[in-house]
Amino acid sequence: MQAKKSNINHNSQHIVKEMAWLESILKTRLALHTGEKSRYTSIDQINPPEFKSQNSIYSNLINHYQLNPSERITLLIALTPHIKPQILDVFFRPHPLTNRGYTEFGGIKGNMHGGFLPTGETVLFVLAGDNVELRLKYQELFSSDHIFAMHNILKLEPPPDNEPIWSGNLVISDELIDLITKGYISKPDFSRNFPARRISSAMDWDELVLNNDTMEQVQELIHWIDHGQTLLSDWGLGRILKPGYKCLFYGPSGTGKTLTASLIGRQVDKDVYRIDLSSVVSKYIGETEKNLEKIFDKAGHIDCILFFDEADALFGKRTNVSDAHDRYANQEVSYLLQRIEEYPSVINVVRYASLMAITRNSNEIQRHDIIKGIRREFQKEGKTI
Repeated sequence: MQAKKSNINHNSQHIVKEMAWLESILKTRLALHTGEKSRYTSIDQINPPEFKSQNSIYSNLINHYQLNPSERITLLIALTPHIKPQILDVFFRPHPLTNRGYTEFGGIKGNMHGGFLPTGETVLFVLAGDNVELRLKYQELFSSDHIFAMHNILKLEPPPDNEPIWSGNLVISDELIDLITKGYISKPDFSRNFPARRISSAMDWDELVLNNDTMEQVQELIHWIDHGQTLLSDWGLGRILKPGYKCLFYGPSGTGKTLTASLIGRQVDKDVYRIDLSSVVSKYIGETEKNLEKIFDKAGHIDCILFFDEADALFGKRTNVSDAHDRYANQEVSYLLQRIEEYPSVINVVRYASLMAITRNSNEIQRHDIIKGIRREFQKEGKTI
């Protein structure tokens, strides 16, 4: 407990230094932009704090990702509304000619939050000012292959239709806020942004009835969780194998699919999150993919097992393309399979709905083809149980 408190104290000290640096950056940028007196001719002359030999959650984050000054400024601007929001009040100044806010400052005012909420435009102004060449350069901070996006550190929310992309809100991940302010990442609760529930069971392995072949496959899965990192890192197999483990559990209700996932999670000391795909699927085009993206983005920060239940709600829609609805339904399935394949966590468990229900379906042959297709997808990387 004492060590944890000490770490938080070190963390707060480093953040205070970073915030003071950001305040100096903002003051200088505004002075240079409005022609006011400044001791600097460029924000590049203001050196960031040094954290190389110091240990805290924040300094470790900076050093681990080797963030350069522009990346640190971007991270700080995203973090400021949660730590010291008054720093951004400097952007509320009215333009002397229009008597309204400066367009180039970007930013919005929240519904409940009374302060200035930064947008992509805010970051580009602070880093580049009126320099178009620098502005174009710093737009790369929000590209999909930047560490901010790849590691779900921060992102720009999509702006309203027909508005500039840089007017999107600058959003830092909830997990990173937790880590910086609390020293740990809170376990996510079921919400609109994370439609998944943590599941567990009071039952034990001797109460699970599986045939020998299936139990052997379950044990193989557990062995992978225990030793997979050794194979990928120490043995160098990470070049040809992906880190996740994909499984397909299928069978009638009551055969132990959910219980098996729960027991695996308990044995390997990992939380199991159940996602009911029937509640994730939306009738509106593109919304299903957005719902799935929220799940994978959130899960990317926690070492957990994802258990997709009622999978026929989505996979059952995959069919031959005869109209636009079929095409979008197939895209939803493809998106889920792609994200599952890319998901870097230890295991993804997908349950297909009861085979009894499938065989009673009038489209019986097609549904069996779907199962075969899903099995092929998962057998590329893992096991089908």
